[in-house]
Amino acid sequence: MNFIKNSLIVFVNTFWKAFEIKRRSNRKEYIIFCILSILISYLVANITLSFNSYNGIISLLVFICCLLNLIPYSTLTIRRLHDCNLKGWWYIVILPLSVISVFIEIKMKQNIWFKLVMLYLMLLHLFLILKKGTFGINKYGEEQKN
Repeated sequence: MNFIKNSLIVFVNTFWKAFEIKRRSNRKEYIIFCILSILISYLVANITLSFNSYNGIISLLVFICCLLNLIPYSTLTIRRLHDCNLKGWWYIVILPLSVISVFIEIKMKQNIWFKLVMLYLMLLHLFLILKKGTFGINKYGEEQKN
């Protein structure tokens, strides 16, 4: 129960730090936010699909939910890159590929380019999850403890 409570606190704190990019975020914060975001997106998508008829209001709510998640996820990824002693500008490589991959999937099902872009994105996220942050102080601040 304590783990769930701490995970929710980390998730909410990530939203509170949505516009803070000057610091660092550790692996735990990144992993918890990504997992809870995926779970919430999955729940929202299933709730939306449970309605048999097309409802524009529900689709709008899903879209708003995704937009609300974009800013905290973006700044969290930048802080995670800072923890690995990398510039946040590397996120510019991630974001367009994510958007492009969605359009490629919509336009060309089972395309080799889509698979390559998705593989690259998965490897990049794996890097951010597995790479240990720099020990002690780096040019982006002190090591985050917790």
